[in-house]
Amino acid sequence: EGNEEALLTVASTIQATVGDPSVLSLLIVDDDAPPVLSFETGSSARIEGGPAGIIRLALDAVSGLDAIATILESGDADSGVDYQLSLPDGSPFVGSVTISAGTESLELTIVALDDVLDEADETVELVLQDAVGAALGGIAQHVITIQDDDEPPVLTITASAASLPEAGGVASIEFSLSSPSALPVTLGLDLLGEVLPGVDCVSLPDSISFAPFESLRVLTVESIDDALYEGVETLDVVVTETTNAVLGLTNSVSLAFLDDEEPPTVDFQQASVSVTEAAGALQLDLQLSAVSGLDVTVPLSLVEGTATTADAQLVSDEVLIPAGSTTASVGLL
Repeated sequence: EGNEEALLTVASTIQATVGDPSVLSLLIVDDDAPPVLSFETGSSARIEGGPAGIIRLALDAVSGLDAIATILESGDADSGVDYQLSLPDGSPFVGSVTISAGTESLELTIVALDDVLDEADETVELVLQDAVGAALGGIAQHVITIQDDDEPPVLTITASAASLPEAGGVASIEFSLSSPSALPVTLGLDLLGEVLPGVDCVSLPDSISFAPFESLRVLTVESIDDALYEGVETLDVVVTETTNAVLGLTNSVSLAFLDDEEPPTVDFQQASVSVTEAAGALQLDLQLSAVSGLDVTVPLSLVEGTATTADAQLVSDEVLIPAGSTTASVGLL
């Protein structure tokens, strides 16, 4: 309770006069140690939008003096945005508390404020710094974990077009999140199909990253023209994995690359040949007018004239000219 003073005064006398000094000052020196102030527990947790929680500070003994303590507030949670601390009378906590004389404890109220952001759990750290009318001891720090209750955003993938021309074709693939996230979002990509990035289209990444609070990323696909007949080729962009997001109804888009070359023509290298009966086997050569990016299959048939199948036979009734080659041969017996 601290030191106390009392005054003894000679108010009147009988058969004497009042001298000087007539007042005696009495100092009563307190020999009790100040009470120790601490948090009741070292940690607690609240969920966003959940019920309020209580953080209790207590003295180890009742005091005859007010105990005033400064509390440092820190952590990655923001006061007024992620949580609200208030004193017992409902007023906002502003850095200090007072436990009134004759009172043994005080309760702070914490409310974890709700939001719509997917984010990591956050913390509030309360540390007793100094005190008047009490000594600090015991548990001097209390950490509150604010638990996030929001689901990760849903990923949607769309393409600006289903196909693009081989010459000067451009298409956009949009990766969009259903809501911004406070966490970085990463997508792993697989590029499948006949289209070869770096050959048939400009090179493409194998991942897409969203910075915190970013909800849209666009991947531009540009075709590369060539002189090969290839037919229609496809590019499938497939999301294979996600971090801090979940897939929506589909995990891929497909783009068709429309070839602008005509298919090559095929013919024999010679319009006619002659061979003696005793010559045996003969190789007949076929050729393409241009290199093709596709295998070319040529069916053949022997049409009888004055010579019949008893005089000549094809080794095979089908010839394959592989992609990238312009010639092939068939045997005639």
